[in-house]
Amino acid sequence: MTGENFRFYPGILVKSDMFGKSHFRKNEQKRFEFYFIGNNKSYSDYVDLLFSNLNQSLFGNFFYLIKITKTDLNSKNMNCDKLVFSTPLESQNVFEVYNRMVAYYNEYYGTTYELSSNGLQLENCRYVEGVSAFMKTKKIYPKGFIGCVNNSFILNSDFLEIGVGKYNCIGGGQIEITTNV
Repeated sequence: MTGENFRFYPGILVKSDMFGKSHFRKNEQKRFEFYFIGNNKSYSDYVDLLFSNLNQSLFGNFFYLIKITKTDLNSKNMNCDKLVFSTPLESQNVFEVYNRMVAYYNEYYGTTYELSSNGLQLENCRYVEGVSAFMKTKKIYPKGFIGCVNNSFILNSDFLEIGVGKYNCIGGGQIEITTNV
């Protein structure tokens, strides 16, 4: 479920903003959103149990658990005319990044996402490096390309929430879309 120690694509993600806030004042609220990919949904009760039994301390910081809710992703295919990636993808070849991730999810997590048949490349792209993330067993250096895809593309709506690519576990591969109605 960690994507082979974060070398690939974890099956449990915490929604994260790469540019988000990391320090909170007293009485400030933080919302954690977990996404369970495919057959990893069976672990959602463990996350509930974990937060319920932490004795109101997370990494040495006091917290008060307000509520736990569960919502499934919409999971429908959408026609998109333009995709904008504002956080790093590991390659300029969106087609390759997307299909590699979808194939991994389908094989290891039992999803049924469709592979793309378009050979999409980022346009007007530039190379960026993000802030390093420290996991218990690995340090992740998000670096790659941002830009846009100006071709028609079928995208599963789940990826609007979780992002695309191997940095989606720390907020990478976030997508903005436009569609013609």
